[in-house]
Amino acid sequence: MSDEITQIEVDEALEILWTLEEEGKRDRESFKKKLTNKEEGFSEHRRRFRHGYREKVTQRVLAILKKRGLAEVEDTDIKLTNKGKGAARVIVRRHRLAERLMVDFLDMGKEDVERPACEFEHLLDEEVTDSICTLLGHPKECPHGMPIPKGKCCSSGKKTIEPAIIPLTDLQVGESAEIAYIHTKDHPRLHKLLSYDIGPGSEVQLHQKKPVYVIKTGETDLALEEEIIEDIYVKTLD
Repeated sequence: MSDEITQIEVDEALEILWTLEEEGKRDRESFKKKLTNKEEGFSEHRRRFRHGYREKVTQRVLAILKKRGLAEVEDTDIKLTNKGKGAARVIVRRHRLAERLMVDFLDMGKEDVERPACEFEHLLDEEVTDSICTLLGHPKECPHGMPIPKGKCCSSGKKTIEPAIIPLTDLQVGESAEIAYIHTKDHPRLHKLLSYDIGPGSEVQLHQKKPVYVIKTGETDLALEEEIIEDIYVKTLD
């Protein structure tokens, strides 16, 4: 298995640092424990952290956070920079809104929502997140009593949502759209898309549908299988 640190793991590291700061903790040992132990509700892609190189993984993740200006590390203390807090805030907001959605609308028990919410947080953009927040009535706390960071929709007091998300397959050839979210439980498939910079917020154009789907992202044309294309949901551009 590859030792490469993925963007999903960077996001989770930011989320961990945010939650540790909520608990008044900034020590490296607490961070390493949460990052590398498979605790209740951990996502499946964290399993590889159990195989004997916890410190190595911690060092690599911290190196990435420092390089990107997301965290500062001094001796045994770790803290988010302002940039890191902004990025972590977005991730935590998505996660806790996902938990609220699953408990309030899907009737899931609050003890069952950690894992699916962890997957959910990596797949949404800001507009969809705000739509969910509006749908839920701008909740202030997650089901576990932790505060949900506010979004622009909370300040505007928006009360209704306008459906604007469609499957990428519904686009007309030549039409452009922005990816809203990717609905897949297949991690290799998700990582393949992310490796092409195809993720929430990415702009794509549908180039052709037959004999295979071809989408254009930036200056690159990509041919993708229909089962992958069907996982992608977009919002059309005005």
